[in-house]
Amino acid sequence: MVFVGDYQGNVHAINALDGSLLWQTFAGTNAAMHFITGGMQYHDGMLIVPISSKEVVAGAFLPGPCCTSHGMLVALDASSGE
Repeated sequence: MVFVGDYQGNVHAINALDGSLLWQTFAGTNAAMHFITGGMQYHDGMLIVPISSKEVVAGAFLPGPCCTSHGMLVALDASSGE
């Protein structure tokens, strides 16, 4: 399996042999606020996923209050995405 994250906060598990999607799950708590920027780590059947807050970037360009969300780490079952 190959694991990749995207700007919408989704984690995708892809079959390394044929490129087919095995599973996909949203790893953040708010799709408008979270995305995946760091490298995921596999350990003992679990996938450790670093989640970043989009507000850090948006605060530089948009007026108003900043930083009502935060980053986090999420542990997913590597075989199912749960």
